[in-house]
Amino acid sequence: MLADNTEPMERTRVFSLTTSIALFSSLMGSLISYTILSMGLGDLTLFRLSLALSVMSTALLALVRRDKPRIKYLGINEVLPRRSSRPITRIAIAGSLGGSLGLGMVTPLLPLWFRLFLHASEIEINEVYTASYVVSIVLTLLARRVEGLMGRVRAISLLRSLSVSLFIVMAFIPILIIDAALYVIRVALYMITIPPLRQSLSMELIDESERARGGLSITGLARRVPYGLGSTIAGLLMDYAEFSLSMVLGGAIALLDPILYYVFFRHYDGE
Repeated sequence: MLADNTEPMERTRVFSLTTSIALFSSLMGSLISYTILSMGLGDLTLFRLSLALSVMSTALLALVRRDKPRIKYLGINEVLPRRSSRPITRIAIAGSLGGSLGLGMVTPLLPLWFRLFLHASEIEINEVYTASYVVSIVLTLLARRVEGLMGRVRAISLLRSLSVSLFIVMAFIPILIIDAALYVIRVALYMITIPPLRQSLSMELIDESERARGGLSITGLARRVPYGLGSTIAGLLMDYAEFSLSMVLGGAIALLDPILYYVFFRHYDGE
């Protein structure tokens, strides 16, 4: 919907702004969570509050009016996107082989990494995530400037490579204060590229009539399935107390994503 209602030249700025707003909301949620935990109300209160906010969020969609229909009818042979099959396939390959499988082995279990291996308290973990939101809000607003200096593909490839490499560094330096700082830096670098830069580029690579099917449905499925598989593998490794192995292996696999992204789309910066 954002892509449909914005011009190509302003999409990075718009995606950057909306991402920053979302991060600010996450920051507020983190602060509320911190307050509730500090009051000793427990995790169940957080789940109930989250459910109520999710229902409110869904209800707000009824206010959206600028959602024009793209396609009135699709035959069975037209369901799969064909005009944008090449970029969709490349985005799916890069995301599934690298980012999703590798990140799935690390990011969902990071709270356990801090809690079980680094012996951080719930409050300390909350503080780490709160700090990551604050830094990410500021840096995400700079995405348009980063794009102008480096180009979208180069920025995505370089910043994501640095971002996932920090997972490996964290595994070899299991000290809470250091890993907390590295995690904050890691999230900030990641949020500059996704969604402001990467989503903006994807919307230009994929034909307008195929954005929902190709840009979200197919590439989304290609990311989510490996992500779940990665989480399963990481859970098994952590069951055997192989905390560091999951971080190192997941970070190494995740490096394939920015590498493949550069290989597939490096010519785009020169256009």
